Order: sequence, then C-alpha cells, then structure tokens
Amino acid sequence: MIAILTAFLLALACALVLTPLVRDTATRLGTVEEPNTSFRKIHNGSVPRVGGVAIVIAFYVPLVGLFFVNSGTGSLFTGTSDMAVALLLGGVPIVLLGIYDDLVGAGAMEKFSIQTTVAILLYGVGFRIDAVSLPFDAVLNLGIYGFPLTIIWIVGLINALNLIDGLDGLAGGIAVFAAATIFAVAFANGNLLMMLFMAALAGAVLGFLVFNFNPATIFMGDTGSLFLGYVIAITSLQTSTKGAATVALLTPVLALGLPILDTLLAFTRRLTRGQHPFQGDREHIHHKLLDMGLSHRSAVLFLYSISAVFALFALTVTLTNGILSATLFGAAILAIVAFVHRLGVFVWDRTHLAERRERNLVLRQTHRNFSKKTAKAEDFDTVWMALVDAVTDLQAARLELMPAAGGLRREWKRKDASVATLVVERPIPTTEGELRIAWDDGRTLLAAEEGGALDRLISTMDRRIMPRVVNSTLIASHQEA
Repeated sequence: MIAILTAFLLALACALVLTPLVRDTATRLGTVEEPNTSFRKIHNGSVPRVGGVAIVIAFYVPLVGLFFVNSGTGSLFTGTSDMAVALLLGGVPIVLLGIYDDLVGAGAMEKFSIQTTVAILLYGVGFRIDAVSLPFDAVLNLGIYGFPLTIIWIVGLINALNLIDGLDGLAGGIAVFAAATIFAVAFANGNLLMMLFMAALAGAVLGFLVFNFNPATIFMGDTGSLFLGYVIAITSLQTSTKGAATVALLTPVLALGLPILDTLLAFTRRLTRGQHPFQGDREHIHHKLLDMGLSHRSAVLFLYSISAVFALFALTVTLTNGILSATLFGAAILAIVAFVHRLGVFVWDRTHLAERRERNLVLRQTHRNFSKKTAKAEDFDTVWMALVDAVTDLQAARLELMPAAGGLRREWKRKDASVATLVVERPIPTTEGELRIAWDDGRTLLAAEEGGALDRLISTMDRRIMPRVVNSTLIASHQEA
C-alpha cells in the first residue's frame, strides 16, 4: 500500500507543478479556447486548452518509474510487463491524437481509425471481453461477438468522456469517481496492478482539477478527455474480470453510468433528428441543468453527486450476488429513467421533428458541398464563393470577412437584404480575422441546427482549407477594391 500511496502523491505533485507550466506555455503560444468560437461555448475569456498534457505526464511518471525500482511492487509491475506496457504504450497514440485535435483539428473518421486500431491491438494483448458475468452466477459466452463488443467498449468510453467534457471540472471529476470505484473493486479482487494505475490516475486528475474547477484557468482539451476515457476503459475491463476472460460488465457500466448515458442520449437524439452523430449540440445533460437555472458550479457539483450514487450502486452490485445484485441493478435503471425524464431529455417537439430532420439533412449536404468545392482549392476566391453558397443555404443575408490589419474586407449580401436582426461573429485564426454572418428574417438567436452547421463550416475552412490557400499576403492580394 505504501507504493500505491506513493504513486498517488507523486502523480498529484507532478500535476500541481506541471499544470501551471502547461497553462502559461499554452497562453504564450496562443493555444487557447476563445469564448465565441462556437454556439456551444459557455465560458468567458480565453482559456488554454491543452491541459491534458499535464495529466498524461503526471500519470506516467510514477508508473514508468516502477520499471526502475528494485522493490516488491516494482517486481510485480515488471512481472506483468506485457499488460502494463501494452496499457502504457497504447495511451501514446491516443495522446498524440488528442494533441493533434486540440491544435489542428481531427475529423471523426481519423479519430475512430486511430482509436479502433489501438483497441484491436489491446484485444490481441489480452484486454478483451470473451464472456460476461450475469446475476445469479450465470455466464454468457460471447463467442465471435466478444471481439466487436470489446472494440465498442474501448472506443465508446474513450469518446464518452470526451462528449461529457462541457463544464469546468466535469470530466475530471467524473473520472476521479470512476477511478475510485475501479480502485475499490481492484482492492476487493487483490489486483495490485490496477490499483496502481487508478491511484496514479486519481492523483494526476485531482492535481489538475485545482486549476480546472470553475472558474477554470485551463481546459484539459481532447488530449485529456480522450486519454482519461482510454485508461478507464482498459482498466475497468481488467479490474472487473471474474475468472478466465469473464468480465462483470455491470460494475463498470454503473460506475461510468453518467458519461455512458449522456453518450447514448446524444447519439439517439442526433440520429433521430437527422444530424451527424458527431455534430455537437447544446443538449447534453449538463446543458439541460444550466437551462433549468443551475449555476455552472452547481451543475457540476450536482453531477458529481450523481456520479457518486452511480459509484455506490456499482460497488454494491460488485459485493453482492443473486437476487440482491439484480434488484440493485434494476433500481439503478429506474433511477436513471426518472433522472432522464426529469431533465426533459426526451421531451422533443414531435410535431416539428420531421421538419427538423429534413432541415438537418439539408445542412449536412451543405457541408458536404462546401468540402467538395474546396477540396482542391488553391486560392481564396474559390473558398469565398463556396462559403457564400453555404451561408445562403443557412438563410443568411450578409457575410463579411474582417481580416487582420493590412488585409481588405470582403463582403457579400443578398440583393434584398434588410436590417439585420442577428449578427454572429466567429474568429478565423488562420487569417487573424473574423467572419460576421447576419440574418434579417427576425431571428434573434441562432437555431441549434444552423449553429452546429456554421461551426462545422468554419472549423473545416480554418483548419483544413485556409492553411493551404493563405499566406501573409494572399488575402490582401485577392480582395476586390
């Protein structure tokens, strides 16, 4: 236990030291999250977004150090080196993916390709679900379905933590509750290796939360949320193993109930409405709490309490068998249904659902058309004309490009445009300027459909197209007098 406590304290100390350094470095480099980059952003001011780097380093330091320590714990660690090394090395591509996404932007296919590849490799090493333990000591052998279920579990949890990372300290706090639950289960099963991993993870995240809790001075970004999801997904499989290759999935499902629930609701909601399943919206559970009038901090604390309840359910199910275990699991499901109903997650305007679905399908086609028109663009004129076509589909009346000092302004407006009732500004870091899009149809708020579509258009243009067609003088040389 001394080694476990040391791993926790060392990770905590590293995170406390590294997080301010990462924050200050990111600020100097301009790697920050601006408050007006998306209709979903709810923070104020510029906040550095690569804080996950501090979490990752703080997590690895005590664990890698065990390979060089001549002790009983070090010998245990190196004695199970295949599993330990696989878990540590598997995190590297996940971290690199997160850093790339935070700095440049990664598409859904790129993310899933890398995540799935890592999951397949870990399955080959031994992190797998071949059979599932059920109540009453029954076992369900999965056969050929064990492989896809393992991949879905790993990739799903990696993204679940990413999706719920919408409020200061939320993803980190949920990760701490999950780590504590997995640690307790590992302790009950005598799994020292997983206890070490969870102690290091909890220490790293708690140290980071000192700076990430509301009001946050740094965000973990995709670097942190993807990595947390990865570690929890893998360790939950290994910790919950009962017998050879048999996994008690009820325990990790309950321990991670909140992010799993939020992810399932998000995918169901988006697919039903005709949205791209990975197109962000402002209807996650934490958004619903804010809409109900809770403050930012109160919403996070409330969700912490929900995570604590899920953790208690998970531990109780683990320590009981038969009828009591099944009863507790059923009670947890009923509590989840009541919670979701109270939030009004499924209170959709069914009358206009078909209309919203049709609108979303049109907007998805708009994005595909924009990407196709600009796929090989080598000059800004091509990009500008494609952007004009796209905002026309968004029913906008005016579009302006306000470049940095030295560049000339570009403008387009509909022939019958009148006084704008809504103006939305979005920064374009590549040009060191911004876009202004105006509507004159009486709206005063941007609908979720148009907001999400606009975010995708600007992200695609800024991160994938503009670096190819813009240099220090290109904008000015292509402007109309």
